[in-house]
Amino acid sequence: MKEKTVMAQRIRELRKSKNLTQARLAQLTGLKETAIRSYENSLREPNSKAMAALEEYFNVSGAFLRGETDVRDFLPNNERKQLTTAQTADELSDLLKKIQTTIKDISDEELEYTDGLLAELSQALNIQDLNKRAAALRLLHTTAHISNNFFSSYNHFTDKLSKEESANKALTLTVEKYNEALEQIKNLLEKI
Repeated sequence: MKEKTVMAQRIRELRKSKNLTQARLAQLTGLKETAIRSYENSLREPNSKAMAALEEYFNVSGAFLRGETDVRDFLPNNERKQLTTAQTADELSDLLKKIQTTIKDISDEELEYTDGLLAELSQALNIQDLNKRAAALRLLHTTAHISNNFFSSYNHFTDKLSKEESANKALTLTVEKYNEALEQIKNLLEKI
């Protein structure tokens, strides 16, 4: 929860440092004003597309926005992309090692789902058309992100509501996010 609060505060501070309203920031980044408002009020976290838009507009790193570092990381775009690519490759390698270690301790049912996820990832990575591969990977990422948000919402609501009410509320939020994501994927595919 601390991470979300820091992120909300940093987005608000960066916006105000440029004397922008939430509406104007939305216009400049291509995001929705309601999204900017929800980020600044810690109601939700930016997805990967929104993070990229905010990072690029404010010329800061995602690590800075998330509060993982106090270094704003003002770098020229080409240097930042090279650094981000190298960091991403290292992080992905570390993540795959963690998955390999953790996978030994999961149940057979969980192993089946994990195998399915990894098979979907492998299939997406093997798509030859770069734009279609990017769209497939983005859809996989968005689906995983939305699933995680569902469980986070569910856990948050179970403190205040019954399990059934929590599940319904979390499901409603998840469907909204998924519909937004599908619209983004549709727009991406129409550009191909």
